[in-house]
Amino acid sequence: MKIRHVSDLISYVGNKDYEMARRSIEAMIATETVNDNINNVRILKGAYQSWGSNNDKFIELPQELKKYSYSKEPSRKLSDVYLEPEIVNAVKSIIYEFTNTEKLHEAGLSPRNKILLGGLPGNGKTSLAEALSNELDMKFIKINMAEIVESHMGQSSSNIDEVFRSVNNYRKCLLFFDEVDSIGSKRSYGESTDKERTHTINQLLTDIDGLPDDILFICATNLPDVLDSALLRRFKIKLWINGPTDDAILKYIDDYQAKNNVGFGLINIKNLSGQPWSKVEDFCQNLHRNIVLDTNQTVPENIWICREA
Repeated sequence: MKIRHVSDLISYVGNKDYEMARRSIEAMIATETVNDNINNVRILKGAYQSWGSNNDKFIELPQELKKYSYSKEPSRKLSDVYLEPEIVNAVKSIIYEFTNTEKLHEAGLSPRNKILLGGLPGNGKTSLAEALSNELDMKFIKINMAEIVESHMGQSSSNIDEVFRSVNNYRKCLLFFDEVDSIGSKRSYGESTDKERTHTINQLLTDIDGLPDDILFICATNLPDVLDSALLRRFKIKLWINGPTDDAILKYIDDYQAKNNVGFGLINIKNLSGQPWSKVEDFCQNLHRNIVLDTNQTVPENIWICREA
């Protein structure tokens, strides 16, 4: 094992370039394997694995990105998200493109990496984005839009640019903007606030155009009709996530019981009909919680208790 390799590794970790640190250790392991240095391979692999499952210590976000986002190891799987058949087919196509990037590159093509998710709140837009990152083994980076939007002139566009520059250096990740309408609504001209919105959208468009194709950029909105037309054109794939049908609700409840080895008994879904997926999930979890605690007492959710009208 050469001292230069060890020196490089220390430098990468010190500079928080965890992707290069990961590659450095993997290269060292490969070299020692070729040289048949079994003891060195064992030591290196042991140290590598001790840094955490999936080497999560190697994928810390850059400091300048942390203040705008939160990052997590995706726990949702595609099988956990209930989607209509057309959406499932589209998602499978996205996954297929990203798992065959080299083949596309050889033909002078790129995977479609800009996707817009629309739909009412609570129907699984964020869950779908997280599931995609899981399927593609990508880091899931969700941007906190409240941190992006600033009242100071020019600051919002500067924040957006900082996010994209950081992500471009980070590479191979899923970048998720929820409620993108908060910065991407239609441009107008006149007041200073309109000029600021125009400047922000122009910066967003520039940064989107500059994204490398190993970054999957997904935006979600409840209000697609208010989005700027130029922003809409950037998204080659647009998926509308509908709420559950009654049949889908029944299937979800059956699947939940089977997965958790629990029985709810006879269930009337009348109050769930027309509700978003999040309500169906809450319904099942509340029933499950009562069974575990052996109680029928419940605290109403999403309403004020004892607040006078």
